Amino acid sequence: MADHKKALEKERLKLDSLIGKAGRITKITEEIQFDSEVSEIMELRDKQLSNINSEANYDKVDVSGQLELTINYIDSLGENKEKPVSLNFMCDVNIPGALKHHKVKTWARIETVDIEKHYDEESDRDRRYTLVAKIEVFSVVIDQLNLEIATDMKEEEQGVTKDTISIDRFVSLETTTSSFEYSLPLSNLTDQIESLDVQIDNVETKIDNNEILVRGTLTKLCKYIDMETDELQSETFTKEFEESIEITGITPEMNVDELVRINDIEYNLSKEDNQLNTYITIDFFAVVRKKIEKTIVSDLEVGEGYIDSDKITTSVVKGRTSEKINLLEDIQLDNPLSELVSVDFDIDYEIIEQKDDRVKLETIFFMSFKYQLETGDIEESSKEITSQKTFKIAGINENSNIFYLPRLDFIKTEVEKEDPSVINMRAVIQALVEVVDTESVEVVVAIREKKDRGEKRKKPSLKVYIVQKGETLYDIAHKFNVDVNELAEANSIKDIDLIFEGQKLFINQK
Repeated sequence: MADHKKALEKERLKLDSLIGKAGRITKITEEIQFDSEVSEIMELRDKQLSNINSEANYDKVDVSGQLELTINYIDSLGENKEKPVSLNFMCDVNIPGALKHHKVKTWARIETVDIEKHYDEESDRDRRYTLVAKIEVFSVVIDQLNLEIATDMKEEEQGVTKDTISIDRFVSLETTTSSFEYSLPLSNLTDQIESLDVQIDNVETKIDNNEILVRGTLTKLCKYIDMETDELQSETFTKEFEESIEITGITPEMNVDELVRINDIEYNLSKEDNQLNTYITIDFFAVVRKKIEKTIVSDLEVGEGYIDSDKITTSVVKGRTSEKINLLEDIQLDNPLSELVSVDFDIDYEIIEQKDDRVKLETIFFMSFKYQLETGDIEESSKEITSQKTFKIAGINENSNIFYLPRLDFIKTEVEKEDPSVINMRAVIQALVEVVDTESVEVVVAIREKKDRGEKRKKPSLKVYIVQKGETLYDIAHKFNVDVNELAEANSIKDIDLIFEGQKLFINQK
């Protein structure tokens, strides 16, 4: 028995294994109380997010934080005033497989911030103001493995079972924001720019030592009125961009999942040289991971002793693809409108079918509108737009774990001039699809002597159990003959009386 212990080669496995990642946009609305009567809102400045906290929960991440900004306004006496604002927000990000003991890294950014005015008929003034903000959050869930495992047996071949495990080790989560300036020479004289649409295409990443180099193309579509013909003209411009993200310790053999999106677009027309000066801000987001393969001992025949084993669940990204989904929709309203006050949106999805290296997904784009009629009344309406698309990724089958990250890159809504009861909507969604394989492998962690020679060799096993409707933690503990307090502790359950249908429990059966 002692010889077996001496022959067992062990190594401490300390890795951050990637469980999943996802993002969403959450909306904050808050009525703002000013110290004096407001004549005009001038500017929203010093916008920032602070105190971002995130915590893994069952199949989701709970995120909270604060939005801080300053409102510059002119009061009824014509004086410039400032109003500091601090708002709390909370949301959850759905990530299948997330558990309370997992580690979370979260990134957040401000999507939009606006002030809505509410008309007060009695005083004939805009008396109430509501701040409406959209915050984009993106979370990565990591399982921290720290376990001493058996990797080999010296001079032992019989009775030794070995396996090779693959782990996508999480290395880093990095974000940066960069601004680019371009001057676009227009072919025809103009003094009126109708619109400027910008898209990102052909994104490529290259990993060098301690940095990621990101390259891509900005495609800009400018619509303007020709001064000579008074006709609408369109011109397309393409410009290359390049940015580097410094990450200490990154090497070329690592993998990176990049997300690149437009944060803000500003432009002005230079009439002297008939050029459109554009200022484009781009967010870069990178998840760095490294694939590690390790040989482990999964079973042993040890005669008079018995083994302790544990179960490791590993995840490996098998493939990914990213494509654009273009949505064009003419939304018919019941009455003509004079002004589109606000537009809100949300994105959801459903997996329709997955097999034979393909997955068919339905993207659900939900929009809600607030608009002013020609009579001055404010009304609301909503529209659900669906789009189905098939993505091809080698290795997809019926049992694959599919992660779909739809992100809104661009949206434009305007009232149709010929028919003011129609809203023309155009949106571009960047669809990122990943296929992740998970595998549970039992590993040997120790050899021990029998205290009772009549005791049979037995290995603990870890079982995943789904809570059924009406079950309590006491019922489940009794069913599997385990202590209810140990079961609660193993699953990070603080309140023994609080579990829910569909919850995953890990049960250690000895």
